[in-house]
Amino acid sequence: MRHLLLLASFLVVTLGCTKDENGENQVNNLTGKFWTLKYIQNASSGSITFYPNIKEKVAIEFSDKNQLNFDGVCNGGAGDYAIENEKLTISNIFVTQIYCNYGEWEDTVANGLEKAYKYKINNGSLVIYSNAGYNLVFE
Repeated sequence: MRHLLLLASFLVVTLGCTKDENGENQVNNLTGKFWTLKYIQNASSGSITFYPNIKEKVAIEFSDKNQLNFDGVCNGGAGDYAIENEKLTISNIFVTQIYCNYGEWEDTVANGLEKAYKYKINNGSLVIYSNAGYNLVFE
């Protein structure tokens, strides 16, 4: 039993040790809040497309159990995520497919999340860099 406790402690310490440049635990910086989409930035031109000023928001939440939750205008979903240094991998993402106004934002965000390769948190904003040709900026 003592060996299991030591192993569990080792895993918690080892798996929770991914730090950012400030020495803070990266997973803790992501978890515990809903990140609301602020805008999408074209990766090559830098042009910004702001999310419309409507009541419904597209938001994501990272759980401390490597689960990503997706809350869209009309649809919801989930997926898995992994972090190593600043590398972010999101997999097994699914989003329900109920048609609604502004549903294209849900599709764009889901596509960007599926192709995520890196993230940064800067001044309270979360930037998810994506191989989709655009980056997602949340606050």
